[in-house]
Amino acid sequence: MTSTTPDTSATEPMPLADRLKTETAEAHLQAEKHPLMAQMLSGRLPAEQFLGYYSQLYLAHQWLEQAIGRAPVTSDPLDMLRPTDDGHHSHLLASDLAAAGVNVAGIMPGPAVANLIASFSPLSDRLDPQLVGMRYVLEGSTNGNRMIAPHLRKAYASTGNPLTYLDPYGESQRPRWQAFRAALNTIKPQDHDAVLKGATAMFHLIHDIAQDLSKP
Repeated sequence: MTSTTPDTSATEPMPLADRLKTETAEAHLQAEKHPLMAQMLSGRLPAEQFLGYYSQLYLAHQWLEQAIGRAPVTSDPLDMLRPTDDGHHSHLLASDLAAAGVNVAGIMPGPAVANLIASFSPLSDRLDPQLVGMRYVLEGSTNGNRMIAPHLRKAYASTGNPLTYLDPYGESQRPRWQAFRAALNTIKPQDHDAVLKGATAMFHLIHDIAQDLSKP
């Protein structure tokens, strides 16, 4: 009599990293295809708006890093997703903006960033999984940013912004992203929906920042 192993593939949950890519695809595309992004990539976005976008991105990174930093450290797998020192990208954004003559301390949040800060109340007893989802989006953006960095440096050279933020890891980009994805897949299943919610919120924020800057 031949024994067979039951096919459990239909009941096995999708790894979180794959689920994030699949289930945020619509929000990702909406942010990526905003007309302001197309203008930026073509070099047709006015320098003032370009620096405005960069400034709001700085505030978003700063807020997220501070929110994660305030969360107590536990043994939860979520804590593997905390940024290391070189994973704190707000300082790169601040340095880039200062080089372009922007008064970084005087940057005020636009409606999109202000709404996120006002409406989000993270958990107080551990790292909120939604914050990890938000970080997934910003870390993931380093993959594409590295590819477009040379073009944007040329297009916006007149601003004096060196755009170091766009390529923070250099040649270690790919292995770092693979390690990040692997860490995502260790997160407990009960936290998956919250991570997904946070990732979707960050994609919406990027879209809404572009929308704010597109208004007359």
